[in-house]
Amino acid sequence: NLDWIEIVYFPAPDNAAIPFPCHLSIYGSGEIVFRTGRSPRLSNSFSDAVEDPHWNEYFADRMHLNRDEIREVYQVFVDEGIVPKYPARVNKQQVARPYIRVAANISGESVRMATDNKYLVGVTEEAMENFEGTLQTAARAAARERSAHNEAE
Repeated sequence: NLDWIEIVYFPAPDNAAIPFPCHLSIYGSGEIVFRTGRSPRLSNSFSDAVEDPHWNEYFADRMHLNRDEIREVYQVFVDEGIVPKYPARVNKQQVARPYIRVAANISGESVRMATDNKYLVGVTEEAMENFEGTLQTAARAAARERSAHNEAE
């Protein structure tokens, strides 16, 4: 199955539980990959910026679903409107955090959009709950860095 959804979740600025943007990759093969942090590797898989001070701030996890389960996941996103009925060529909508940026190919329909639609954001947040341990690890790392920064001042 060649369907896929790539979602980048941008949390509200005051969300201590989700301190960094989160990447959720959902593949028709049943694999779901979750990534978060501040490493340049999150936005560029080919990054060679190993000197970046945030290089190691990369937290990831994955899970696998069977064929029926992954179809259900896709159907939830479709039902909530991830494939617009009348897609615009360029999405110029202004969005506010939390919001998601989506790139997808579902049943031959290509999607590129950014939205703060509360249902789609909520479905994404629900999907991210499967990676709660990874989110907690990232939040603890962010809290340690804030604490060290405050002590240095």
